[in-house]
Amino acid sequence: MVAHHYRTVTGNIENWKRTTYAPYALREGESFASLIVDRGDLFWIRTQAGLLSLLPERSGSGYGIGYGGGGPTQLASYIQQLLDTDGHNTTAQPGWGNVDKPILDWAGDRANKSLTQELTLHDLRRIQRG
Repeated sequence: MVAHHYRTVTGNIENWKRTTYAPYALREGESFASLIVDRGDLFWIRTQAGLLSLLPERSGSGYGIGYGGGGPTQLASYIQQLLDTDGHNTTAQPGWGNVDKPILDWAGDRANKSLTQELTLHDLRRIQRG
């Protein structure tokens, strides 16, 4: 869900939702160039061709940053997958697997929530090294 609004005023109820669907992977022939984290709320991939795509995700698995929960853990797992495959495997995988501690720490750090960052594979490797 992208946005949700619920409000009652003098007996009138306003209730709407906006949803979108994230891909499971980048389209055939596209490759990872950078991960964009937009204030911890939106997550994108920029392809080598310069196109933007929502960060691939599986049904029921959301991404987050800046707290100690499932969203940051899922994001850290996806980053680990990108690093382990040199950015070649962009398909969202179930489960959290084995994630390096510096990546988990970065995803859970509140300081990253207020930032907009564009991170290349090189930047992600620097985070991995701590």
